[in-house]
Amino acid sequence: MVMMTVEGGLTMDQAAGLAAGPFGEHLRGLAAMYVAPLFWQEKDQQGNASIRNGTMFFLEAGEGPFAVTARHVYQGYRTAKS
Repeated sequence: MVMMTVEGGLTMDQAAGLAAGPFGEHLRGLAAMYVAPLFWQEKDQQGNASIRNGTMFFLEAGEGPFAVTARHVYQGYRTAKS
């Protein structure tokens, strides 16, 4: 059996245990303070609507805040709006 470790010397099982407990809950709460949901509607060829979603966060780089999201989220949004 191969024992995989993550940075800091934890095994994957130890890391998963931390993520499943109070430490993971605390980290999820911190992350939730910095992300925002993103929703849009998409219609299929028959006109049936579906809700799509992703997340984004905001950065301030000196010229006003801007939103950052994953490429696949942005591509899905653009495809739905075209």
